[in-house]
Amino acid sequence: MDMMSGTKLDVIWSPIHHDKFILWGSDITLYQVSRLKDIEKKTTYTQISSIRGATVIASQSANGVRSVDISAIPEQPEPLLALGHANGRVSLASLKQAYDPLGIVGREFNPRYPRLCNSVSWSREESNLLAVAMEKHRSDHCILIWDVNKGSSPPDETQNSVMAQSDNAKPVAEMGLSETAHSVSWSNRSNRTLLASMNLKFIKIFDLRDWSNKGVAVATSRYCHGAVAEPLSGWQVASRGDHVVCVWDARAFSRPLLTLPQQRPVTKIQWCPTRRNLLLSLHRDSNTLRLHDIQQAHNDPNRAVNITDATVNISNVY
Repeated sequence: MDMMSGTKLDVIWSPIHHDKFILWGSDITLYQVSRLKDIEKKTTYTQISSIRGATVIASQSANGVRSVDISAIPEQPEPLLALGHANGRVSLASLKQAYDPLGIVGREFNPRYPRLCNSVSWSREESNLLAVAMEKHRSDHCILIWDVNKGSSPPDETQNSVMAQSDNAKPVAEMGLSETAHSVSWSNRSNRTLLASMNLKFIKIFDLRDWSNKGVAVATSRYCHGAVAEPLSGWQVASRGDHVVCVWDARAFSRPLLTLPQQRPVTKIQWCPTRRNLLLSLHRDSNTLRLHDIQQAHNDPNRAVNITDATVNISNVY
């Protein structure tokens, strides 16, 4: 999110550590949520509700980091982050972890040609898969899928070990030769379904159940940015443009199911993970979140749809 100060901030909750989230901008800070009565006296915290507060438990610089996501690997005792850098390198990091059961903290993944990493996204179904969206290079693909169990060894391991694993540090899949991918996100519609916003005009859905035969569905729209699937149904897809939020039906991808004009430029959209048909949007230079309650759209696309908007003030969150 772009706050009024001009500093970019984003909040990401851990999908498996439900009491932890990160706030990232110039730094990446890990918070833990507790009941107010359980927070020790004299501890600095941010109150996030009438009964809960968030305390800082770890932080590090985000210098050079352009995209972040938190994994759903159940074996990790603390949130595992994928950090996409300005030169295209993707690294795995844990802000607070002494025990690394899988030995993957510190692993790195590098494209053939350095360029900006626009987005990273962990698969929830196959938690070892990490998708990366990159800027265009005429001789390389813009979407890379990595198996994090086959990455380069952490730098403190022996040279022989690094060389032994280097042959495996290759993507398991590549898409979009000589194209640009602005964002990627996984869908729960079916296993190995990936959404991508590409080339300022396309939303593409990749069916990756067979790595050698990638099925693709394509929608053309200038409102293609930030494409993300509704997590409970999987077939509703939201995207954004400058002053527009769109909702698509992935089963009939020729035109938007809904087009919702907005008064301000939209900087981010996200589906509610627990309630069906609830979509959130964040607007530039705004201290409120806008909630779109989308009713009946999945029953009859031709029927008038009841849209109820609400705003939530976030001026006291940061």
